[in-house]
Amino acid sequence: MKHLLWLISLLAFTLAAHAQSPAEDAFYQGNTAYASGDYPAAIEAYEQALELGGTAAGVHANLASAYYQNGDVGPALLEIEKALVLAPADPAYRAKWEFLRTQTNQPITTAPLWAPHALSLPLNGWVVVGTLAVWLVVIGVVLPALRWLPTYLGGGLAFLGVLCFLAALPPLVYYHFQSERMIVLEQASLRVAPTEASPTTDAVAAGASVKRLEQHGEFVRVALANGATGYLPAQEVAAVWE
Repeated sequence: MKHLLWLISLLAFTLAAHAQSPAEDAFYQGNTAYASGDYPAAIEAYEQALELGGTAAGVHANLASAYYQNGDVGPALLEIEKALVLAPADPAYRAKWEFLRTQTNQPITTAPLWAPHALSLPLNGWVVVGTLAVWLVVIGVVLPALRWLPTYLGGGLAFLGVLCFLAALPPLVYYHFQSERMIVLEQASLRVAPTEASPTTDAVAAGASVKRLEQHGEFVRVALANGATGYLPAQEVAAVWE
């Protein structure tokens, strides 16, 4: 009897280990549809995976590929940007991003000179480093004062904390600036005022990256890479960071 109960428990554990969540099911359905060339179905499945709680960078990257194959370059760039937010150091996602940027005549950018290591970790990684830095400084200062730690060890921990903080600060500033970026989903015209009847100025290509300045009802005031500012309908742009 004991052996039978053990076998039943083992079987239940095995089935539970191999059970997939609804988000995973939708993801694999998307992979199947993509492999068969049914890109609209793949898009629907990947988007369902995201709605069901799937947050892996791979879901966004596969969705980007499906959008591109379906002829939707703007949404494709949006999704690969979201993949890079979660995994900025992934070479495959980076290569796909560069390919899509090239296809839409968008410049290939890198981390600025003042934060060359920013893309080695995602934002939450640098938040962890920054938080650790603060705690190292606090421990290094407080514990020696309470005579719970030798002064030389406290000084070493505080110095290490300062180094970690100096390493984390430039990437955190970089990611703060990146948080205002939006992607143009379809070719649009920049308007002088936030109304449909407003005159237009610049034409903005699908996939272009713009900076969000402020919201005006159904329009968003943005800044283009060339410095021009104006208004785009809110439904024609989407934020990379949500």
